[in-house]
Amino acid sequence: MPNACEGLWDNVYGYAGKVVRVNLTSGKVYVNALDEKLALQYIGGKGFGAKILYDELNPKINPLDPSNLLIFAVGPASGLTLSGAATLRHLQISPNGNLG
Repeated sequence: MPNACEGLWDNVYGYAGKVVRVNLTSGKVYVNALDEKLALQYIGGKGFGAKILYDELNPKINPLDPSNLLIFAVGPASGLTLSGAATLRHLQISPNGNLG
């Protein structure tokens, strides 16, 4: 069975080309294409997550509000057999008022 992302972005290595969003309240799952510009400007999970939080959240949101975001993101080195390459980032507005 061929890889669904084979041939995507032949010049942008390390990404599967998809963003998955899960609405934890409704249980709906949305699969979208990863924006190539985002991948090139904000490298890795920490960069993606910070950009998404900045663009999509009000900074004064109640951290316990259902519309708050909880982001899990990996970088382009994930899946490599290098020590420390496979990192998972989680980002959110936490109850202590900081970006977590």
